Amino acid sequence: MMDCYPEGFCILYIDNSNIFINAQKHSASEKNFLDKIQDFRCRINIGKLKEIACKDKKLVKGDLYGSEPPPVDKVWRSIRNKEIKVHTSKKSFGMKEKETDTRIAADATEDLIELKSIGTPRTFIIFSGDRDMLPVVEKAQKHGWHVHVWSFKIALSKSGILREANLNKCVKIFYIDDYFKELCFYENEWKIAIPRERSLVLTFDDPLTTDGSLENTEMLKKIEKMIDTSSQLFQLPTQYRLLQDPKSLVLVVAADENTNTFERKFRYDFNVQVWSKMEELKIQVEGCNKVTTAINFFQNWDQNDYEIFEVDDTDVAEEKDLTPEELADFCPVKPKAKKTHRKYSEFCKNSYWCYKGRQCAYSHKKEEMEFFKEHPSMEPSQRRAYKLKLCFKEKCTYKNNSYLCPYAHNVQEARCIRCQTIGLHWSDECALPTC
Repeated sequence: MMDCYPEGFCILYIDNSNIFINAQKHSASEKNFLDKIQDFRCRINIGKLKEIACKDKKLVKGDLYGSEPPPVDKVWRSIRNKEIKVHTSKKSFGMKEKETDTRIAADATEDLIELKSIGTPRTFIIFSGDRDMLPVVEKAQKHGWHVHVWSFKIALSKSGILREANLNKCVKIFYIDDYFKELCFYENEWKIAIPRERSLVLTFDDPLTTDGSLENTEMLKKIEKMIDTSSQLFQLPTQYRLLQDPKSLVLVVAADENTNTFERKFRYDFNVQVWSKMEELKIQVEGCNKVTTAINFFQNWDQNDYEIFEVDDTDVAEEKDLTPEELADFCPVKPKAKKTHRKYSEFCKNSYWCYKGRQCAYSHKKEEMEFFKEHPSMEPSQRRAYKLKLCFKEKCTYKNNSYLCPYAHNVQEARCIRCQTIGLHWSDECALPTC
């Protein structure tokens, strides 16, 4: 047995959220993104990471700890197939998974005592830089285990584990930063409803695809290059989405203008970072002849294909919950039938021009609900045009309740579809470029 495993035996514990979140931070830092922005596209190959850490060692027990899995579970099955048992728990408020940290510490401490008879040399491997793991590291040394800590440098900077490694030769630090290019890959395709307010549409001279997919390796490389170019230009992570029009492609800025991180909330100027650089993007992307906002592009879009531009707030919330846990190759799971009653107490940000109207899962103000009730047969595309044009009726029946009229009666009521401001100007007077 020892001839096959010259480094002896090992047990392994992975704090999945800790590793995954720090991978996104590390990727954003490498790509020089805006401060506090995480690269939500970044994925870590846990199987390969395990193989590197356990090289020449016999894995006796492996455990991965993370939040309750998303509604797609292929990643969890693939991890289990790599001799790693998956433990899940529900996220607590703010996604601070103290329950996960406590469980890792408790399970590891128990295993360190029970499995110390497996033979020597024996190694305790922990994938986490969290300071909560320090007592476990100390316990492992006490029971005669070598300790290997795998973490990103940024995660260890405020931890006591570095100090412990300097004081004890049995504790070794391995930086994932040094293996990052070998372990990471990127999910460049945007797979949920497209947020129009932070999306662009690029039009090309030649078709990108013939069947709605990217089987052509050269074309896929071209799109990946476009993603890299736009991400560097905007200093923000971007992803793509194919359209039925083979010569057009949607570019989504993955980081919302109002972004929440685990440290704090912050805001960046989308006009400065994205809209002002559209012309430069067109010049830098090979074969691109036009760049326009998704909001403007939508005005000429076929209504039958409109749903991909609708922001489904439920899906977007789920996507944000996925980022600490998703690793790669998710298989979509058939969604449950959506309920029509209010699921959320906060107000819908789409106001009168909400795509779903009375069926929206978010709350609406009294006046907005009156408008939906007043126009029960109005199509979603018609609601989207709320207050974009001047009312054509000389004696409008809604004069005393102008919010019930889908048309504006003066510039004070006008809504600009380009910059989404109200009461400043008409859409054709907007200073925001159309391409």
